[in-house]
Amino acid sequence: MKTMTAATLALALAACSAGPGQGDVEHALGAFFEQHAGAKPTFENLEVGSCQKAEGSPGYACAVNGQARFDLGGRKQREKLTGTFLLDKVGGRWTVIATR
Repeated sequence: MKTMTAATLALALAACSAGPGQGDVEHALGAFFEQHAGAKPTFENLEVGSCQKAEGSPGYACAVNGQARFDLGGRKQREKLTGTFLLDKVGGRWTVIATR
């Protein structure tokens, strides 16, 4: 019984320390671009690399590669999206707090 309890505790702790998943990153990026560019993008071929605990700052550094498509007043614009985004939980939601 102790072994099962220890294993359950280890899994619970691992889940608590896990970084953002693919969907979390997409939602955070959408909100980030909506706030900074004034339009919420749709993403094409978005690849999120592993999110690693950031050293020297809060959150997780997530490598992202793909394209963001914006509809700006009827004009469509496509931008290459390659970089590292730092995400942290703010108010219970994953949020982009910096770019690298």
